[in-house]
Amino acid sequence: MDARLLLCTHVRGMGPIVVEAHLLHGVQKPFDMWLPQHKIAVEVDGKQHFIGSMYDKAAVEQYQYDRWVDSVCQEQRLRLVRLHYQDKSSWVAAVKGAIAAAAADPFSSFVRYTPSYTHAENMYSAAIQLTM
Repeated sequence: MDARLLLCTHVRGMGPIVVEAHLLHGVQKPFDMWLPQHKIAVEVDGKQHFIGSMYDKAAVEQYQYDRWVDSVCQEQRLRLVRLHYQDKSSWVAAVKGAIAAAAADPFSSFVRYTPSYTHAENMYSAAIQLTM
């Protein structure tokens, strides 16, 4: 199921969804979704972010780019939720949790990840160190 349809179907009070939202200066790729009512960007990171390549960019390079985008989001105080392709069953809970956190502290900023990012972090941290 498409992430937008999944979220629209299961997350009440989410408000409108903006698709392909350009939110950050210096970042060419738009975010997959923007929830303007809650000021939360959502990225669905497919398999190509972790295995193989995407647009002639090796997965490890994509991983480094994604972490750079995360740091820019933190610097610019933008809320971001990253949904790992293997965690589809936890996507709804991740977005609901982010919406609740934003409501609890309207001035908060964060980057949140679904559970499989822990494994990816360990894998790519080791790969990046091997190339240095």
